Amino acid sequence: MFGEGTFGKCIRGSYKGIEVAVKVFKGKLSWKIVHKEANILLKIPSHLGIPMFIGLFTVDFPYLLVTKRHQYSGKSTTYSNMVKHYQKAQNNQLLCLLCTLLDAIMHIHNSGILHNDIKGNNVLV
Repeated sequence: MFGEGTFGKCIRGSYKGIEVAVKVFKGKLSWKIVHKEANILLKIPSHLGIPMFIGLFTVDFPYLLVTKRHQYSGKSTTYSNMVKHYQKAQNNQLLCLLCTLLDAIMHIHNSGILHNDIKGNNVLV
């Protein structure tokens, strides 16, 4: 597991040789909520900072949403963890990462989607 939020946790996996992030939804949410999140991902035009949608599982609990996993130096983590790791070092990598993040958010908003829960733990690096 490399991230956890209100609706689920993210775990690393592999699907047909592709490194993936699997969002495991908590509890017994309506399948409509999970499909809505998948449909939002499908509406966003391709962008380097936004993970590619791979698939969805809503036949049984827990529901799963699978995207291509982003990696940084061979690892997956959240932006919050990256900031903690590089906090003491004077490193331009965080600034570059923040610029990429802002570009991805602008791309999402320009696609007509408002992401209203942007925080470091919701950004997979």
